[in-house]
Order: sequence, then C-alpha cells, then structure tokens
Amino acid sequence: MGAHKLLYHYPFLQGYKEINTMSAGLPNRHEAGNEYRYGFQGQEKDDEIKGEGNSIKYKYRMHYPRVERFFAVDPLIAKYPHNGPYNFSENRVNDAIELEGLEAFFIHGTTNFDVLGVNVSPGTHYFNGDQKIVKELPKAFGNTISNSSFRWSGDDTDAARKAGGRALVEHILANRKDGEPITLVGHSHGGNVAIEAALILVNEYGVDPNEINIVALNTPDQQQQQVPEGSDINLYVISAYGDIVQEMGSDLGAFDSNGIDVDNGDVYIHFEDQNKGGPCDFSNHCPSDENFDEWFPVLKPQIVKNMSVIMREQGEREVEQNKQNQGTGGWY
Repeated sequence: MGAHKLLYHYPFLQGYKEINTMSAGLPNRHEAGNEYRYGFQGQEKDDEIKGEGNSIKYKYRMHYPRVERFFAVDPLIAKYPHNGPYNFSENRVNDAIELEGLEAFFIHGTTNFDVLGVNVSPGTHYFNGDQKIVKELPKAFGNTISNSSFRWSGDDTDAARKAGGRALVEHILANRKDGEPITLVGHSHGGNVAIEAALILVNEYGVDPNEINIVALNTPDQQQQQVPEGSDINLYVISAYGDIVQEMGSDLGAFDSNGIDVDNGDVYIHFEDQNKGGPCDFSNHCPSDENFDEWFPVLKPQIVKNMSVIMREQGEREVEQNKQNQGTGGWY
C-alpha cells in the first residue's frame, strides 16, 4: 500500500515522494530538485547504476531501499548474529534510524563528599549490563555496544568533575572510531562529567557537536559544567520529581527558570520515581528498571525526531556548500 509523504519541509518544498511500505519510491509518483542529492533518512543518493532513489549511500554500506537491505554484511555481525547480516535498523523500518554508531558510554555519579569535615561515602550507582538502561537506551541512538567500564574519582568537587571529564575523553578516544556518534549517559554528577568531556571533545579535538549525544539522568545543575546556549551538542535531560540529591548537589548560583535541571537541554523529561522502600524511595535519585520504564517511552520518539532534524540540517548545509563550491568554479 502506498503512502504520500512530504520528504523535505523546511522552509520550502525540495520534493515529494509516494513510497511503498519500505522506503522505495513508486514509479512516476515523485519529484525532486536536481540539485538535491539526499534521499531516505537524509543519506546521499547514488542514482547512476540502479536508477533514481534505488541506492542510498550510508557511511559503511550501500542500502537497497526496494528490499530494505544493505549490499554488504554488517561489520559487527560476529557480535550480533541475531540481527542478521543485511538487516536495516534491526528490521524496524517505521520507527528506527540507521545511525551506524558503536559504543555508548555510561558514567557513574559521585562516590563521596565531605560533611562538616567528615568524608562520607553514601553508595554509588554503577551501571552494568543487566540493567535495561544499558541494554536498551543505546539502541535508540543507533549504538550497538554499551561501555560501562569508565571510572572517575567520584569526589564531589568541580576539580574532580573536570579531571573526570578529561579522563573520559581519553577513554572515548581509545574506544571510538572517527566519525561515529558518541553517546554519553551520566547519572547524577556523572552527567556533568559527560558535559565536561563533550566540551573538551568539541573545543580541543574538533569533534562535530552533532555527533555527541548526552543523556543527563538526575544530574544537578552546575555553573562549571554547562552546554553553551545554541550548541549543536544533543542534550537530553531526565529528572525525577522531588529528587533531593539533585537539589542538594546543584549550585545555588545555577538556579534559574530550569530550577535544578541542567541548562540548555534539547529535551526535558520529568517522571515520578518508582523505587519503593529504602534510601532510594526517600531520595528519588536512583536509576532502576522501573524508572527506565517510566521515562524511556517518552524519550524514544524525541530522539528519533531530533535525529531526523539533524540529518536534514546537515543535508541542507552540504547542498549550500556545494552551491558555493560550484560558484567558485569547481568542486572541492
């Protein structure tokens, strides 16, 4: 069954296409400007061999929209044989985006702090592979591997978070391939360590901010760790109502219209903490599978929406750059 779908809608119409239940266009029922080189999911088209819109160039593989399969096998098939070697977006063609990322990095929060000169270790949440957030969240960003091995000192100081951010950068660079999206999931002050690392990656290593996703979970608002307003870093802020630890850990000077939430996020989600009994019930600060089930269904469509906008904007920037290159007499 065909479905009429506008492909490019900001702020002028670049084209339209009627598609089948996959992403292939129906014959003689589509139109696009000749200068627009991008097709399904914002990826570049290669029309020379198989005809218009029948071959899409992804970073590592060519995609065949007529059958929703790649020409080459997944380079990670040895680790994920259950997905199939040629599958597109794990066969989720309606709600998933093929981002070709690999590792998502999980960062723990504060491990100790001083109270009236006495160092206190209240217990820290460490991510592990048995938790839903570690197993399911990376898939939403297109990452296929979860890395929860990173450790920082956990001291509740700006200096410790800055040092943790720099150590996290080294950990990321040692495990990441150039051009792959970076997903950082930080709980509590681990979110601020993630922000610190993201700023270093952008400002000192020249990483494209659009390649960085941060999920700040129950993260206190800090003046020293803030994503700049208007930054292309993708920041998702998730907080529980009545989170005592998040409130106590936020800088007094950082309180603003966002309250104790991290500033300049792209998406804000608030949820009712589901932990029952014990310190976690009192603090409303602890990650759990039950909490994940509360906020993840709200976050997931926001990720898809945000990533779609990013790919569109990247495509439009490249079209504009190509026009400028043509105007100077050649392609570069």
